Amino acid sequence: MLWSTEEAAPALMFHTGHRSDVLHAQFMPLSHDRSIVTCGADAEVRHSHVQQGGSVLTDKLANLRCMVHQLAVEPGSPHKFFSCVVDGSVWHFDLREKHPRKLFRCGAVRRFDYLSGDTMYLCAIAVDPRNHSCFAVAGGDEYVRLYDARKIEMERSKFGLPVEQFCPQHLVPEKGDVITGLAYSQTGELLASYRNDSIYLFEREHGLYFNDFDEFHSEKLPVPRSFKGHLNMQVLKGVSFLGPNCEYVSSGSDCGHVFIWRKKDGELIRMLKGDTQSVNCVEQHPHEIVIASCGTNTDIKIWAPGDSENPSTAPLDEVCSLFYSHTACFTWIVIFFGDTACHIESNVPGMLASQYYT
Repeated sequence: MLWSTEEAAPALMFHTGHRSDVLHAQFMPLSHDRSIVTCGADAEVRHSHVQQGGSVLTDKLANLRCMVHQLAVEPGSPHKFFSCVVDGSVWHFDLREKHPRKLFRCGAVRRFDYLSGDTMYLCAIAVDPRNHSCFAVAGGDEYVRLYDARKIEMERSKFGLPVEQFCPQHLVPEKGDVITGLAYSQTGELLASYRNDSIYLFEREHGLYFNDFDEFHSEKLPVPRSFKGHLNMQVLKGVSFLGPNCEYVSSGSDCGHVFIWRKKDGELIRMLKGDTQSVNCVEQHPHEIVIASCGTNTDIKIWAPGDSENPSTAPLDEVCSLFYSHTACFTWIVIFFGDTACHIESNVPGMLASQYYT
């Protein structure tokens, strides 16, 4: 379903062909919002093309045999994107080609030995906007792995060898933590959201290989900036940058709020009531001062500057007291607006107003 935010009503609704939950959807760049790729719990990756007049052509690109959590579109390309699968495999798609290409299966970390034969599940993938051959993946452990697709082709290894890894030192060696979301900034900074922990901002100097890191014989790693206060314990939480120059960081929380931090110092500047239980995804509009959030409720909230004297905010103590302890799992389709940021200002009275789309 595609919504018109101006009319607060569905603009187009069609069946993607998926036989189970649609877990992720993205518009392809430079397609005039007519080319959409989706993945789902049915292991399929599909392409939908909106025709003149509103009819939609759908096509199954692949059945990858396991749940496909996320897609990552190559910036500036109307044809190319990556996918990550819960069996640890990473795939590259080109809409001009008949079949996708399996790049590798992500190996589990055993003191950085990637030839052990063990694999780990993946649920997050992001492409570096400065270098479209480089991408990061994460999932079932505490390591963010950075790969270069060109080297993967040269090595032809079943298990991809990362060119870099990131992990906060207090989580090394393996603590069993899970990374639920990744996001790149325009300058190549990398956000990673950890379950039962914080969000961390990694740069080149935080890399384990860059620091020649050995978990037994190493000086202390540089400490990445962290963003704290939200609750990431239940459903998979994404993470995103906000602002024309990625000045802010945002995430949903199991307390039902949207959290916004200032990137330069990690200060929490806004908490917006976005759901009765859990907010799982926060995304920015590509051209306007608008963000969207969704969670366990059956609606999507659209946030924009408003003149309300009392926007939907709350202090941290109150937010934490609102947390609901539950074990239900939910999955939602997320429509991503694109790769251009919106601008969030923290000192405007009545900064944000919300609308609901169900």
